[in-house]
Amino acid sequence: SVLLRFDQLRHIVTADLSEWRSALKSVAGVYLITDTSCGKLYVGSAYGSEGIWGRWATYATTLHGHNKEIKELLKEKGEQHSAAFQFSILEICDVMATQDEVFARETHWKNSLCSRQFGYNSN
Repeated sequence: SVLLRFDQLRHIVTADLSEWRSALKSVAGVYLITDTSCGKLYVGSAYGSEGIWGRWATYATTLHGHNKEIKELLKEKGEQHSAAFQFSILEICDVMATQDEVFARETHWKNSLCSRQFGYNSN
């Protein structure tokens, strides 16, 4: 039941809230970023020892998570546009799942939500 505005995520990461860090670090999975200003979606995945925590912490510190599409969006609309992002978890995977296993689930969600055709996924 995780549904966070960008400012909430940034607070959780910068304050290093232990209950959030522990919960998000213990799972891998597929997440969704919704641009609430227009409804466009970005489906991403997180795997490895830092799980979803590590991936989302990168968004909190960089605003774009090093994603080409989101970087370009923020360049066009300004960094303040990150306030329109909402983060949620689509599917939890075991933190020991392989990168290929998590990518397969990410691909499923990209196909299901048409985030390549109508969202911010280009791959």
